[in-house]
Amino acid sequence: MPAVDCPEEDGPSFYDIAELLTRLLSSPACIGLEVTIYDLDLDPKGECADRIVECLRKAFRNNADN
Repeated sequence: MPAVDCPEEDGPSFYDIAELLTRLLSSPACIGLEVTIYDLDLDPKGECADRIVECLRKAFRNNADN
C-alpha cells in the first residue's frame, strides 16, 4: 500500500490481512484493534482508505457470521 511511511512491495494483500483479522477477532483474547501508519497525504483520492475500510468490514463481517 503506497499510503504508508515505508511501503513494502511484497507485503501481505488486503485479502490476507482480512483473513488474519477474521481469525484474530474471533479470539476472546482480542480486546482492541488499532490501524496505524496510514498517511492521508499519500492517498489524496482516498483509494487506500477505501481498501482499508473494506478490509476491516470484511474481517468484522466474517467474524459476525461465525
